[in-house]
Amino acid sequence: MVRVDLVLADLNDKYGHWMDVAPAFRRIYEGEDPRLRTIFASFHERLNALLAFMNEKNRVNKHYNAEDSRQLLDLIDEMDEVREALKSVDLDFTLAQIYQAVLDQCQEFLVRSGGSTIPDDFPIIKVERYEPVFVTTDSAMASRASTGKRFDLQLIGEGSYAIVHKFFDDEAGLWFARKKAKAGLTDRDLARFRGEYKVLKSLNFPYIVEAYRYDRAAECYTMEYCHSTLDAFITRHNNSLGFSTRKRIALQLLYALHHLHSKGIPHRDISKRNILLKEYEHPVVTVKLSDFGLHKDPSSELTHTGSSMKGTIIDPTLDRFKDFDILAEIYAIGHVLSFIFTGRKSINGAPEKIRSIISRCTHTDTRIKRYPSIGAVITDIDELAPADWKPTKHRR
Repeated sequence: MVRVDLVLADLNDKYGHWMDVAPAFRRIYEGEDPRLRTIFASFHERLNALLAFMNEKNRVNKHYNAEDSRQLLDLIDEMDEVREALKSVDLDFTLAQIYQAVLDQCQEFLVRSGGSTIPDDFPIIKVERYEPVFVTTDSAMASRASTGKRFDLQLIGEGSYAIVHKFFDDEAGLWFARKKAKAGLTDRDLARFRGEYKVLKSLNFPYIVEAYRYDRAAECYTMEYCHSTLDAFITRHNNSLGFSTRKRIALQLLYALHHLHSKGIPHRDISKRNILLKEYEHPVVTVKLSDFGLHKDPSSELTHTGSSMKGTIIDPTLDRFKDFDILAEIYAIGHVLSFIFTGRKSINGAPEKIRSIISRCTHTDTRIKRYPSIGAVITDIDELAPADWKPTKHRR
């Protein structure tokens, strides 16, 4: 098996240091995988120079100089060689379609001696100076270690720390998701990302997203694919969702949290975008709780006294994120339950009985007025009847 470190070391030796690339091209690829960004920026810089000169010659005399013709042909060969080397270690890249189309046309008329005649119908090339034209397809491909099979990935989401793609496994006949840590994460954030996988892998519950396998080389993991976030689903269907569907979604979410809390695991970032839904024939859905990046392993030192406040819905009674507990989680649950039953951002628009549950979840008197546990919230939600809810048109 070809070693990733040896292939990348050879490429880095060949393409030099990041600071050798012009600043105009470094800025384009600053967010790219550090192992590959120098290669991409170098390719982009050289391509732009050769293509800009081709534009000039296309306007003047339709004759592309011999030396430049050779350089462009050599660069095309070089890119192909690098791509083959990367494929040997399960990395890959794609070139922007507009550039790839240009290079395909160039290979039809470029010659290595005497200069090349530019065809009369050859267009003036749009030279890209501000966006990347090379994309790592380690971010656009996945592989199954047991078979070496590759899958086309489709981007479905991106956060501060990770990018999520989906892919279809025709052998299994199922969609899967792949969550990959962004390049350049701090050691602390990468540890959180790995910890998220660890806690997901340890759980086996129908309303928590299932994680399958972690790839340490690519810093990514595969997990079950879900069709939508709670935010998107409610927004899309708010005018047609009935009470029974809303109550079922609320209870499934609460069951997931009750299971977590029974294991001493607060989620710590409950929000309508961290709750996923698997959709079947409308309105049948299954809740899948996800995004455990702020989960705190009691044995770790990742959260310290000086940590800044984190999370989407923050309990106003919480002074330090280090002190986050189940009561703070219940505060966030109140906001999410309000959205489930009304589709509104405001937590004041629910009918009376539902509003009283939300008020108990979000009450600032945490010792007496707020629900003491998820189980207590489940009891009250379970007792709700259709008469306690009436449809309200979605307002944003």
